[in-house]
Amino acid sequence: MIETTKEDKKKMKNLKIKETLQKTKERRWWMKIITRDIKLLIRHMTREQRYHLENIFLEAKQYRNTIIANNCEKINHIVRKDWTLKEIKYLSSQMIQSVFKQVKQDISNLSKSKKKWNKVWRLKFVKEVNCVELKQFWNTFNIKWSRIKIQWIKRWFYTKWLKQLDMNWEISNAMLVKKADWYHIMITNYVNYEKDDYCIHWWLWIDTWMKNQLTLNNWIQIQFEQFKDDDKKIKQKSKKFSKKKEYSRWWKKSKQLLWKAYLKRSRKRKDRINKLRHVFKNTHLFVEDINYQTWQKIWWKKSSEMTLWNFVKRMKHITKINKYYASTKICSNCWNKKDQLWLDVRTYHCDQCWMNLDRDLNASINIFNSWILSNNTKNIDPFIQIKSFNKIPFIKIKSLYISN
Repeated sequence: MIETTKEDKKKMKNLKIKETLQKTKERRWWMKIITRDIKLLIRHMTREQRYHLENIFLEAKQYRNTIIANNCEKINHIVRKDWTLKEIKYLSSQMIQSVFKQVKQDISNLSKSKKKWNKVWRLKFVKEVNCVELKQFWNTFNIKWSRIKIQWIKRWFYTKWLKQLDMNWEISNAMLVKKADWYHIMITNYVNYEKDDYCIHWWLWIDTWMKNQLTLNNWIQIQFEQFKDDDKKIKQKSKKFSKKKEYSRWWKKSKQLLWKAYLKRSRKRKDRINKLRHVFKNTHLFVEDINYQTWQKIWWKKSSEMTLWNFVKRMKHITKINKYYASTKICSNCWNKKDQLWLDVRTYHCDQCWMNLDRDLNASINIFNSWILSNNTKNIDPFIQIKSFNKIPFIKIKSLYISN
């Protein structure tokens, strides 16, 4: 019998891990990714659990800074400001690996930006870390009924919104996130595609703009409301925060309140977009290929309010039409093209057929006509009605058929 050494056993183990990882990658290639946000409840938490969670993020920050100080070499301890060594008590081995991996990724991102001739500096020290990866299910974290267990913490955490998870889904990994309201766990799942995901019932042609965000070719116009009350609250809280003494007790409290106000506004925006996406679930959208980053440079506040780029980015079935096609200058009735049309003029007036029509609606109809001519298809009637938009919050809907 040939005796196997420790090095041979390690090699065999690494080969097995590589094979299993390759199989999982091949299996998950054809699956859909779903992330679920789960909140840890404070009222069922002990003092030890709170202390442990706080120290996880503190040690993650200290460990990240020591790696950067030692030229990105892997170390099993933390270096303090006094140059004294400190043992890692609260971070598990897989958490340490995830922090080291994140530093490596940041360096690779810097090198990529350097290749694009951008100005690049060294990695800076971090004041706080708000995110730690829980790498492996059943090992770094576990789920049972309405509770979650994290590695090296004895008691289970009671959670909120865990009913969103289906236990038949394939759970891969999670992220322990520190937010303004409390600690959250973002769990990523892999799910098989269903027949309804590919099913398309109707088509829509959309024109986008700053004021009237979406104009459909079926004479419906959607306008996003601005969050003026939330903006006022943020201004008031930011003034209070600026007056407080740095790193004092009230400074930390006012910082958390300001963070909560920002989080509330961002959640409202996400809710609006998600409900719009649900309405356009089984529709194929046709949109002009516009660079929304240029809009942000010119009209920063207005473009950040509407979040059109996020809506277009997250839609499944979408085709982008050439942005150099003059959809606003061409008449949708007689195909007459104007030489110039200023942005202030919001109604299109044709000199040949004397047609008066909303500028954005005229553009959406032109996008629709250009697609029909290019694909040699018959006229398609879009079936989405105004009733389907009634339940969506922070939106104004207008029928241009009645107004015109």
